[in-house]
Amino acid sequence: MTRRPYFSQDGVTIYHSACVDVLAEMEARSVGLVVTDPPYTDRVHDGARSNRRVPQVRVEGGGPMRVIDFPSMTEAQLGAAFDAIANVVTRWVIATTAFEHAAKLYETPPSGLRPIRTGAWVKTNPMPQITGDRPAHGWEAVAILHADVGRPHWNGGGKPATWVGPSAQSTMYPTQKPEWLITRFLADFADPGDDVLDPFCGSGTTLLCAWKRGHKATGCDVREEACEIAAKRIEVAMRQGRLPTDAARAKVVQGTMAF
Repeated sequence: MTRRPYFSQDGVTIYHSACVDVLAEMEARSVGLVVTDPPYTDRVHDGARSNRRVPQVRVEGGGPMRVIDFPSMTEAQLGAAFDAIANVVTRWVIATTAFEHAAKLYETPPSGLRPIRTGAWVKTNPMPQITGDRPAHGWEAVAILHADVGRPHWNGGGKPATWVGPSAQSTMYPTQKPEWLITRFLADFADPGDDVLDPFCGSGTTLLCAWKRGHKATGCDVREEACEIAAKRIEVAMRQGRLPTDAARAKVVQGTMAF
């Protein structure tokens, strides 16, 4: 890798760049696990409204404000990103996605990846439907794919592909995932010594949780603001040392339904 990192410290590296450009410079089959949260569809981004104190974008006409201020992702863009991911990963790819994207990845997987399961993160504190004219959305799809080599294995035994627990609160980034969720993904799918990649690292939750568990981690994001948030967040954690993650402090109940 000749590209200059935005941040590099104690096994964590962040690049301010599009993931397809970063992954093109990485060695083939050099990453054990990908855990990521790519941008969702335009419908999801446009419909995301909140009264919570998170970064917001004002919309015309008043009312609740949109909370996602970065571009959505088309199926073609998602496919290109996952084609690049397929070249560098040796085992699992775990992605929280819009259900439309999860279905596309399952029905038409990128070359080099095979779909294993579409799971769900069921939220115990979902944002209410502000308009009140329809049910709120209380879960997010989890696309689970594996490199098209070898036989899959994971650490979850016979558990379903369902993770039940709360959304992150008091976040510094509009789509920030809770540490307990990412820690569970790492516990379920990572082997000791696996390098972890997040090609859409946002505020750095995957990188932070991977570092806490002793993994080397690489992330990239097209937004410098996201890279700066992630770098500062990780620097603070490194000064404090590898404290227990949220998953170790909070009781997380596994659901019983699988998708």
